[in-house]
Amino acid sequence: MATPADCPRCGAPVSCGHAQGAARCWCYTAPHLPREQLGEYDRCLCPACLSAAQAAAIRNGR
Repeated sequence: MATPADCPRCGAPVSCGHAQGAARCWCYTAPHLPREQLGEYDRCLCPACLSAAQAAAIRNGR
């Protein structure tokens, strides 16, 4: 079962800098993806899954 520190899409561990108290997280450098394009996911995605979601959004013209 996935924990809050796991990617809700694939189950891989997610290291969120913001959640760990840092001023920034790795995802801040990723291209912006509107929240509604993340579908049912309510937590941070891992880098691979966020990249896949961004690629899907581009393919779908969003």
